[in-house]
Amino acid sequence: MELYINGNVPQVGKVCEQFFLEQIQCSQTIHDQANVAYFRFDSQWFQLYFDGITIFWRVCVEPTESINSDFSSYSSLVNFSEIKGICSHTLTRIEQFLDSDIIILSLTFDSGVVLKFEYFSLDDYTKVTY
Repeated sequence: MELYINGNVPQVGKVCEQFFLEQIQCSQTIHDQANVAYFRFDSQWFQLYFDGITIFWRVCVEPTESINSDFSSYSSLVNFSEIKGICSHTLTRIEQFLDSDIIILSLTFDSGVVLKFEYFSLDDYTKVTY
């Protein structure tokens, strides 16, 4: 299988100014750590998400909290801008590959921090580590 990238990928060499994750929760348990990730590089917002074997990058506006009508399953927007080594640091590398049914995307910053997204396409959830 081949991995596909769709959209406008942020440029390496830009400083990350803000970082948010939209998480999906079911019965007070986080089901999807990163349904959508939001980054602001050089005053421009980017949205990152996955579907099937495709990585989607979209230029977007600043994220806002979702309106949830059913609290048995809902999304929440979490500000991760205070995590050390990501915001106020330069993006130095973007790597992505497909391992069976898992997409792995890594963002490396000049601080040495590697922000890693693992999208499990068969179960439709994303795990984030740094």
